[in-house]
Amino acid sequence: MSGLFVGARFATTSLGLALFATACGDAGARPSPVVVSVAPVPLPAAPSSSATVAPQASALPWIKSSGPVGTHEAERCAEGSLVAEAEISTPVRGHFTAVDADEVYGWISCDEGTLDLGAYGVFRKTARGLELVSFTRLFDSRMARIDCLALASTGGRDLLACRESSGMYGVIDQSVVVFDFTKDEDTRETRLVRALDSTDTACTGQTDLLLGGIDRIERIDANHDGLADLRVTVRERAVHVKPQPPCAQMGSVGAGQVPPNLPAAPAAKLDFTQGPKGFEPVASAVARVREIAKLVEANPP
Repeated sequence: MSGLFVGARFATTSLGLALFATACGDAGARPSPVVVSVAPVPLPAAPSSSATVAPQASALPWIKSSGPVGTHEAERCAEGSLVAEAEISTPVRGHFTAVDADEVYGWISCDEGTLDLGAYGVFRKTARGLELVSFTRLFDSRMARIDCLALASTGGRDLLACRESSGMYGVIDQSVVVFDFTKDEDTRETRLVRALDSTDTACTGQTDLLLGGIDRIERIDANHDGLADLRVTVRERAVHVKPQPPCAQMGSVGAGQVPPNLPAAPAAKLDFTQGPKGFEPVASAVARVREIAKLVEANPP
């Protein structure tokens, strides 16, 4: 399968690649990995290494929870629980809920069981230690929130930008999402751009495919106003291929049978500036952002 799949807790580690290879067979070159909910699958232990819409409802099946689920989870993934900093994977430091709050965003394990997929959360430094103040549980190992960045915003607070990725049955789905943790769960997420790659579905009989992905997100100051802006490197292109041989084996992520000799999808660097209404594409990026949105809308996963 073409693409770097990143498991829910693996970021870009070798464990994540191993999981992808198990589900898909041999992997070729394609974008790394937000789509539908499925039952959880067993996972290895969480790594310690670092990696790393709107106003429409998120396409990701994150479980938004403010309370415990289960016995051990009540101790770990509940608001007010304490966590050692060493237990937080892919940590990002900032002032996410208040200007005077010293906080860390990252992933933690919620349960010692093999089906534990953990949660992403905001942890505030208090006199008691690192206290969990907001969290979002995962329940699909094929999903990940990676490459997260703290973005300086108004009043000294920070927003959080991440690349959300998943793979399912031959489709790699990626989005760049900005989080404002001062807002409630239903309004805190803003999706800036989404890209799909469906080339691994060709062996299922699909001949009209999307070749795309989000390669990188960068923190910039495009308009020199002191607030953090974003630059997103994204690819998206519609391609037509002749009928391909049937899938030798379609896994829950993909089949690993990308058609040969696919054309290149040119990369575009799209800048988004932060303003009173949130993040908006700069004038030179508007047309491409709209074009990508139309392609994705016309070819849903």
